[in-house]
This record gives sequence, structure tokens and C-alpha cells, in this order.
Amino acid sequence: MTTTTSTKQQAREAEAILRGERLLPLKSVAMRFDVSTRTVERWIKAGLLSPIDLPGQLRFRVADIVAFEASRLRRSGGPPRTTNYSRSPHENPLLLSP
Repeated sequence: MTTTTSTKQQAREAEAILRGERLLPLKSVAMRFDVSTRTVERWIKAGLLSPIDLPGQLRFRVADIVAFEASRLRRSGGPPRTTNYSRSPHENPLLLSP
């Protein structure tokens, strides 16, 4: 990672935190797509997802996860593989809305 990219990433992270955006932990993202946390880490390494790197934890902006899900939908031509553990977004924080 270059210094410019690192600076841009840091600015993005700071903006998300200051705006009070909802941030999802790695495990929630894995559950959302019904994959392992290791798979999400591979997506990060492949550049498919950009986490916000807080001390000792990775978090993801909801908007980034929604965009990633939409890109998977467009590529596959069908709905993404997800698990719905409840019927209400109030009961399940994994039911995302843009």
C-alpha cells in the first residue's frame, strides 16, 4: 500500500467515524453472506472489500457492504447467498438497508 492510499484510507475511516456511520464487525459481514470470516479476509486481500481498521478490529461501513452485495448480484445475475435469521431488521442487524 502506498502512502497516498494509506492517507486516503485514513481520511475515509476518520470521516466514517465522525459522521457516526454504522460500522459492522467482520463476523457480522461473514454471517450476512453466509461465509467464514476467512473468506471475508480473502475478499479484503483481493480488494473486493475495504474495511475500516480500528485498533484490534476490522469494521465495515454498511454502505460498502450494500454496494458489495449489489456488485455480486449484478455479476451473478441472481440474488446473493444470504442468511436471514429473523424477520425484522430490528431483531437482526444483518438485514441492511442502504
